[in-house]
Amino acid sequence: EEEIIAVFQLVKALADFPNIIYLLAFDYEVVIHALSKVQYGDGKAYLEKVIQVPFEIPAPSIASIHESLFSKLNRILGDIPGERWDKATWVELFQYGLKKYIRSIRDVIRYTNVFSLKYELLKDEVNPVDLLGLTCLQVFEPILYSKLSGYKDTLCGGNESYSYDLQKSKEEKIQKAIAMLIPESKMLTNAEAAKTILAILFPGIQTAIGKSYHIGRYYTHEAFFINTNIAVFSCFDRYFSLSLEEDAISTSMVKHLIYQANETEFTEGLQKIYQEGKIIRMFEEIQAYADRKYVANISTERASLIIKCLVRQWDSFKVDDNGFLSIPFAWRLVFCVEPLLEVMELTDRFAFICEIFEDCNVQVTALTLLLDEFERQQGRFTEKDSNEERGKQLLSLEQVLSLEQIFKARAVEVLDSGKALEQYNGLNFLWKLEQIDPEMVANKKKLIII
Repeated sequence: EEEIIAVFQLVKALADFPNIIYLLAFDYEVVIHALSKVQYGDGKAYLEKVIQVPFEIPAPSIASIHESLFSKLNRILGDIPGERWDKATWVELFQYGLKKYIRSIRDVIRYTNVFSLKYELLKDEVNPVDLLGLTCLQVFEPILYSKLSGYKDTLCGGNESYSYDLQKSKEEKIQKAIAMLIPESKMLTNAEAAKTILAILFPGIQTAIGKSYHIGRYYTHEAFFINTNIAVFSCFDRYFSLSLEEDAISTSMVKHLIYQANETEFTEGLQKIYQEGKIIRMFEEIQAYADRKYVANISTERASLIIKCLVRQWDSFKVDDNGFLSIPFAWRLVFCVEPLLEVMELTDRFAFICEIFEDCNVQVTALTLLLDEFERQQGRFTEKDSNEERGKQLLSLEQVLSLEQIFKARAVEVLDSGKALEQYNGLNFLWKLEQIDPEMVANKKKLIII
C-alpha cells in the first residue's frame, strides 16, 4: 500500500510537464483501498484528481485464457511427432483435469514456465502428455505432488490380476494409498480433478478410485514402455528426478540401433550396452519395438539384421538370472526373434533361418533356443498333445525337421572338435541333441568323459 501511495503521489507531483502522458495500469479496488489512507477513507476522490481519462479493461474470458495456454504450449512442444502425441488422452486430461485449474493468465504463466523447464531437460525421454498432467499436480496441488514419488509400486503397472482375491487385495491397497495422497480435507485445491488426473496417468488405479468407466487409458505394457509413460516402473523415476534411470537407454540410441544402424554399428552398440550392464533393458526395448501394433513397422531388412546380430552375439552375454522373480535370460532371445520373424514373408522366413543355422558365427547354444521354440510350436518333444501345444507357427513341420538335421550336424561338429568345452555354457545344447538322437548323444557323452 505504501508503494501504491508513493507512485500516485509522484505522478500527481510531476504530471504537469508538457507533452507527457502517464499510462497507469492497475486494479481499481486495490488502488482505492490504498489511497483511502491518504484521504481518510475517500480514495476515489484522490484518484479522480490524478486520473483524467479512465479506461475500464474487462477481465479476460476463460476461452481467451485457454487460448493463451494452448499458444504457449505449442511453442514449447514445437513440431512434436504425431506418434508421440496422444490426442485422446490430452483432451481428457485438459477437459476433466487441467481446465479446472487454469483460471487466469497468472495460472497460465506459472504452469507453462514449470512445464517448459522440465520438458527441455528430458523431452525425448518422457511422454509429453503425461508430463503435462504431472506438472499440473506439481503447480496446483503441491501437497499431493510431494507425496507421489513414494508410491511407485502402488501407482505403476496395470490392473489385471490372476484371481478375484488378488484383484480385490490390490484395489484395497490402492484405496489406502489414495486416502494418504488425497485426505478428506481442504488441503487440495480440487480433489476431484486431482483424482481424475491420477486416473489418466496411472490406469492401474482407475477402478479403485471409481474412474474406470469413462476416464483414462487401458494399460498395455509394450505400448506404455515404448511411449515412456509414467505408469511404467522403469520410467517412473525420471519424471521426478528429470534424469534417466541408471539402467535406462536413451530413446535416440534405441531408435538408431533398431531403425538405422548398420551391422557393425549395431554390434558395437549392443556390446557397449552390455558393458554398461543394460543388456536386459535393450532386449526389452527390441521386444517392444518388434510388436507392430504399437510402433512404426520394422522392415524385413532391419528385422534380418537385428536377428543376425542378436544370435551372433548371444553367447557373449553373461547375465545372472537366478533371482526368484527373474525372467530367464534365455527366453529374451526368443521374445525378440519371434515378432521379428513375423515381419518376414513366409517364403523368405525359412531361407533366412537356414542361413542362421548354417552361420559359423552363431554358436550352437543360441540355435538350441530357437529350435526348441520352433519345435514347441509344432508340439514336438512335449508332454502335451501336439494339438494342445500348437498356437502360432512360424515354420511348418517339414521345415522344423530340416532345421533339426542342420542343428544335429552343427552340434556333432562342435563336439568332435572339442570347441564346446572351450565355450561359455558350451554343452548346454546336449539336452536338445539328446531329444533328436538319444543313442548318439549317449555315445558322445562316454567319449567326453573318457
